[in-house]
Amino acid sequence: MEEKCSLDKHKEVKAINYCPECKIYMCNKCDNYHSELFLNHHQVKLDKDINLIFTGFCKEKNHLDKLEYFCKTHNKLVCASCIAKIKKNGKGEHHDCDIYLNKDIKEEKKNKLKNNIKTLEDLLKTLENYSNEIKIIYEKLNKDKEELKINIQKVFTKIRNALNDREDILLSEVDQKYSEIFMNENTIKQSENLPGKARISLEKGKEIVDEKKWDNKNIINSLINDCINIENEINEINKINTTIQKLNNYDKTEIMFSPKEENKINEFIKSMISFGKIEINIYNGVFDNSTILLNKEYNNYKFILNEIENRNSKIKELKLIYRATRDGDSINNFFKKCNEIQNIILLIKTHNNTRFGGYTKIGFKKETSSTKIYKDNKAFVFSLDKKKIYPVKKDNDAIRCCYCCCPQFYNSTIYLYGNFLSGTGNLVGKVNDNYEGFSSDYELNNGIEKFKVLDLEIYQILF
Repeated sequence: MEEKCSLDKHKEVKAINYCPECKIYMCNKCDNYHSELFLNHHQVKLDKDINLIFTGFCKEKNHLDKLEYFCKTHNKLVCASCIAKIKKNGKGEHHDCDIYLNKDIKEEKKNKLKNNIKTLEDLLKTLENYSNEIKIIYEKLNKDKEELKINIQKVFTKIRNALNDREDILLSEVDQKYSEIFMNENTIKQSENLPGKARISLEKGKEIVDEKKWDNKNIINSLINDCINIENEINEINKINTTIQKLNNYDKTEIMFSPKEENKINEFIKSMISFGKIEINIYNGVFDNSTILLNKEYNNYKFILNEIENRNSKIKELKLIYRATRDGDSINNFFKKCNEIQNIILLIKTHNNTRFGGYTKIGFKKETSSTKIYKDNKAFVFSLDKKKIYPVKKDNDAIRCCYCCCPQFYNSTIYLYGNFLSGTGNLVGKVNDNYEGFSSDYELNNGIEKFKVLDLEIYQILF
């Protein structure tokens, strides 16, 4: 805010100095007089925010006192007028606060300063690191924003092209139908020539009808050819005549565009106006403290979340319910946390840093003795390294449950046995008839059948 000179005559002139003792703002002219009159007054140049300038005096309106007190309630220096019990002309704003003399809080502030210096040093290091990260994030955001715009443009270009193609087809059909049912420009041209054609054919017929000519064997072929031409001409004339006669029924035939009802057209336009929606999916803390995925990797694993939402509904929250390195890697520990929990994601990280897993809606159930196989049409397995989904084939077996080897996606697509972290029986399967999309054996684990688990996590999905 730009301060003006305190002198009435100069109230529209910009102030360049402030005198804390006189509590006045001065323009260049007033400052010259003031400097000569009050040699000992401390003048503050207004080359920065006046609120950041410490003058030692209260800046509240009508307060002329020094800042000799400290308000602990508001962590602020105040004057005697600020803490006055009687409120008048803006006085007494801090009359009910916890007030101290400045000298009494000196040690407290000095001691706290040491901690604050350490805090600022740590913050400075963090901020310097953040500075580079923020630039990278900002560039990534701009890239994502432009990609989103391009995707929207692609969709609407496809819609526009489809509408234009449909319009061209319908316009072509209009021409075709009118030509088929009524007439076209060629018919008009032909009809204009009909009298002339009929006259020529008539004259030719009269010319060759003479019996004597037919007795001449030398021209018999030519006469027959002339007869054929006359017959063809009559057929052509009759065809055009038939088309012309249809015009008499023109008023009884209607070719129309459907829908022609205004309300149906408006419904279509309304659906197009509201087509598409910009949505924000925020998965804050989805993989907090995960040993397998990091939240900042969101763009690398969002394809999994999108696939789950496509098969179900909007994800509200993902809740970590089991981690092998935290909760114990035995089958019993797994079932204590995960038995019969529905809508879960399995994440696996191997010693070779391969990352893969699967989603199941029905979850896993501990069986007492026998093994059971379950269908789950919403189940799929995925490779984080390839960013690829492998869905279960419709109505095929998807999940295998037993008491000694679980979790398992059926037909050894993902097979975990015994203790996850120390066991040696963990493996991924060959191309099979249960899950589709595989192009090679053991694809989830980059072509290797067996693997050692570095960590295993189970997340429950809340919709």
